[in-house]
Amino acid sequence: MSFYPAKIFVVSANASLTASLRRHLRHGSSVETCGILVSDDPHGDVLGTFRQISNALEKHPASILRNSTALLEIGFSEDELIKQNLLVESGDPVQTLGAMLISAFPEIRWVFPRTSDHFQPVSEVRDGSATLARRLLCGAAPISPMFDPEGTRDALRQQVLIDDNTRGLVPHFGAMKRDDIGASIDDEEAYAYLHAYLSFRLGYRCYIVTTLRGLSSFRDDRQIASFTFEDFFLNFPDRSGLESETSLLGERDIGLSNLAYRDDVYRALGRVTSRVFVTVGHRYTIWHEQNRMHIKKLKASGKTVKVVYKPCAGMYRLLAQSGLLRDYWKRRNREWSACHPTIGRSGSHSAPGRLLFIADSLIERAERVYETAQSVPDCIHGALLALEAQELLGYRTPTTSLEAIALRHKLEVKAECMFQGMEYNIDVKNRLHEVEQEVKAGARWFSPSVRRRSALNAEMSVVTEIMRIFNHYGQFDEEQSCLKRLRKLNRESYFLKHPLLISLRPIRWYIETLLASFPLFVLAVALWPLILGILSWALKANFACQPNCSYPHITNAYVLFLGHTPVGQPLNPAAQCLTVFISLIGFVHLGIFIAYLYTLVSRK
Repeated sequence: MSFYPAKIFVVSANASLTASLRRHLRHGSSVETCGILVSDDPHGDVLGTFRQISNALEKHPASILRNSTALLEIGFSEDELIKQNLLVESGDPVQTLGAMLISAFPEIRWVFPRTSDHFQPVSEVRDGSATLARRLLCGAAPISPMFDPEGTRDALRQQVLIDDNTRGLVPHFGAMKRDDIGASIDDEEAYAYLHAYLSFRLGYRCYIVTTLRGLSSFRDDRQIASFTFEDFFLNFPDRSGLESETSLLGERDIGLSNLAYRDDVYRALGRVTSRVFVTVGHRYTIWHEQNRMHIKKLKASGKTVKVVYKPCAGMYRLLAQSGLLRDYWKRRNREWSACHPTIGRSGSHSAPGRLLFIADSLIERAERVYETAQSVPDCIHGALLALEAQELLGYRTPTTSLEAIALRHKLEVKAECMFQGMEYNIDVKNRLHEVEQEVKAGARWFSPSVRRRSALNAEMSVVTEIMRIFNHYGQFDEEQSCLKRLRKLNRESYFLKHPLLISLRPIRWYIETLLASFPLFVLAVALWPLILGILSWALKANFACQPNCSYPHITNAYVLFLGHTPVGQPLNPAAQCLTVFISLIGFVHLGIFIAYLYTLVSRK
């Protein structure tokens, strides 16, 4: 199966290279070359040239960009480019332009030809070890750069840390370094992108493998990845070539769903130390018992193997079932600690302007993706852009960082709600915990006088946006969890503004707690009259009763609590006070019950 990028963007001041590519690729009907002519001298205005290129690229939808290649003719190879320090003003402007574009468009494959000769055939134009045409057409297995499998973006960040003059400006880059490599192998694109994104969040630069051709790079004995998400049952769209592969073992009916066969043919998979297999769990395959024995064999050899069943209850539950949630929180805590204001050189109180410029571009694009997203890969694409912006800033520009945080969570939640591979009930508890911690990390960069108020306002804003998404997709329980958190934040904000009313805080807490849990409400209705009845007995409250008739104190409390008149006229002060108090408490609980019913009835 031939693979062609959706588009090839040519960034060059000379149109001859575009024309040459069109001639060479004229037989590829799915290829559309698009020339972008920039200033002949980008040295004078790097930011202006960057905007011009960005505007041309951003005209295309996300689904096109993440399957496209861009040829940037700057006279430097990629190896030379990643040695560029983004924050050094005295650096080569053209190299800086290339580094900025790689950082701002992580989903595009960037190719950098070393020659400026446009008149020789493109197939002969070389940029090092391979022909330019071969790289543009993905002559080898196609590699998506979205999750930085080759480490280009990570290398650009680490270059800033190497320089003593810029290390103090971005100390958080060290905590966000991704040394290990992962792979997401699935014939369903939605799962492949979701698992790759989670791997990236865990600290792995990740390959996305959705074709048999892409899996071919795992034939080597060398260890390509140390961690994988793999579907049990693989049936790639280009599986027509499988017969020639199975003939290697002389058994033409064996497929990739046989794990032993998979590891024999794709030997690099057998060297992976940590593997998560995702499956629907059915046993309607002749390989079921063999796969179970192969997994036992892998575990016995010291490898970490987990089996996760579809569907899952959101991203965090998937991590928990994979045994990775603790590792995830450890990494997040390291990142939050590295972004503390006390770390770094004095005076570096905000993100460097160039990083802020790139982050703004990423956030703008993520916002557009959010508005137009129609699929899980679209949402994951947008979430990655917001995550990249967040990591570039390291919370040092708090308002922009909080905007990126909110956008990332919105896109992640939207992906969870759109994904048919998710359970109806989604894990919200961990989501709200991460929002809280991220907002706190960002609020550290505000003035102490407004820090707490700013954190509450930011968290309320993020939770409200998430709640609206749950409401839109009919996730009622998840919406209620967000509403419960929102009530708590509003309560804290209110008493922060009105400290003189702090004595009323327990009352509001009690009412909001009962609104959030119907079982607790039922328990409260059962216990209050019992406790007040016992108190009535202890205070010897006296009620006038009919002759030869006595009413227990607890019965009287239940009758009053449920809104009826007392069993008799209260005769002493204790009885009079209890009558008023029990009636008031019963009225409050009746209001809570009506509010709860209204919440259920008004559900859209």
